Amino acid sequence: ESHSWESVLELFQRDVLTSSQKQALVTNIPIPVTQDDATSKKLRLVVAVQELRQKNHSIEGYIKIVRRQGLISHLSKDILAEIIEKSAEFKLDVGDILFIEGHPGDAVYIVVAGVIQIFTFDALGKEVVLAALSKGELVGEHYLLKNSDGNRSASARAVKNTTLLRI
Repeated sequence: ESHSWESVLELFQRDVLTSSQKQALVTNIPIPVTQDDATSKKLRLVVAVQELRQKNHSIEGYIKIVRRQGLISHLSKDILAEIIEKSAEFKLDVGDILFIEGHPGDAVYIVVAGVIQIFTFDALGKEVVLAALSKGELVGEHYLLKNSDGNRSASARAVKNTTLLRI
């Protein structure tokens, strides 16, 4: 049976498919890669969540990684577990952009594996690397700061194959 990616997204969101049905649909449906297409982004996120469930990552393992992050490490194990359960794991390949400077912030991320490079451009258009963030480090939290306009203050990209937890 043929399905459009919109109908696949609806099936995933309704959670009426078995894991094998989901995998079969995902491998047979080309997911559009247009960055501005909200539905394709949702579908990729839903697929990432499904992959997370299939891999049976333990909450305990994530808590160990999250505890490395000073900003939220003081939270109780129960609160961290709740945050992690509501988060989604996803992967970036080398060179993939996580977010772009000036765009509205919509999430904070924790690096599970790999490296995210934070960069901007100077007045002459030359790239300036600000940081390289690795396992356990928080990415993209600056848009939450009191004096922020809610937009990203720099861009971020994967410099290694990277796994992130989207909070």
